[in-house]
Amino acid sequence: MRTRTHGRSARGRSLRPLIAAAVLAGGLVLSFAFAGVTIQGNALARSIDELNAQIAQEQARRASLEQSAAEKRTTDYVVEKAKQYGWVWPWEAIIAVQRDADARAREPARSDRPSRVERWVALFIGTR
Repeated sequence: MRTRTHGRSARGRSLRPLIAAAVLAGGLVLSFAFAGVTIQGNALARSIDELNAQIAQEQARRASLEQSAAEKRTTDYVVEKAKQYGWVWPWEAIIAVQRDADARAREPARSDRPSRVERWVALFIGTR
């Protein structure tokens, strides 16, 4: 009976290197898979960081543009630019006329208005 026990232990001993090699191969496969996932995760994290930096940069640029546009809507800016371009003399003032939003709606229809000739006659001769 010892021969059977000895045969089983010899077979178990002969399988140990094979099992160890299989476990090693499985561990290497898993470690390579984990390394690949980690590398992809790191690449994605770098890409996300770059995109967040670009977003922050564009938001800062947008804020700067909005501030510049708000400055250019002010009366003082318009007056200074008009003086720089020579449209207004330094001692002159600019007067702006603001229209109502409803001005177009209150205008009479084209067919209700007098013709151009009638308006010119009314301007020079007057209405009697």
